[in-house]
Amino acid sequence: DSIKIGDILPGEEQKARFNLQITNKVDTQTYVFSIDANCDSCKTASNSFSFQVLGRPELVFSNIEYSVENALGNDSQIMQGSLFTFSVQLDNIGEEKAKAVSISVDFDEAIVGTSKSFLGNIDPDDSGAAIFNLSTAFDANPGETPGTITVNYIDELGVEQSFTENYPLY
Repeated sequence: DSIKIGDILPGEEQKARFNLQITNKVDTQTYVFSIDANCDSCKTASNSFSFQVLGRPELVFSNIEYSVENALGNDSQIMQGSLFTFSVQLDNIGEEKAKAVSISVDFDEAIVGTSKSFLGNIDPDDSGAAIFNLSTAFDANPGETPGTITVNYIDELGVEQSFTENYPLY
């Protein structure tokens, strides 16, 4: 593109503005541009500038499951006093690494155990899993136990991001 800004007298300045819009289809890389200033009675001046297009990490839940210890046969129901392993797997389907990824689970007081797991970095097209060793209180009420899974990570700009999923246990 070019912009004609008209006559500029000696000692004057004139600004030229260009708007660049980045679509989500552009490759993540550094782009270099050149600006040429032309006039009828002076030398052509040329400057370059560059900017880097960053991708974004995009974490999604790919698997959430639990396994009850010492379950009889196909009985995988969580009972009062049960020990169980709760696992959460995340996939990074984005273009950039998700850094300092951690997962926290929070159930009501009926379920106790490890509540936070640090996964580290998850590269694009890779996954990470958190394993929680939990148990149900002997005096827990039967039925639904409300819970949340919270994911925290640092994005491509160094900003902490988080998202939460409700996940009740029965």
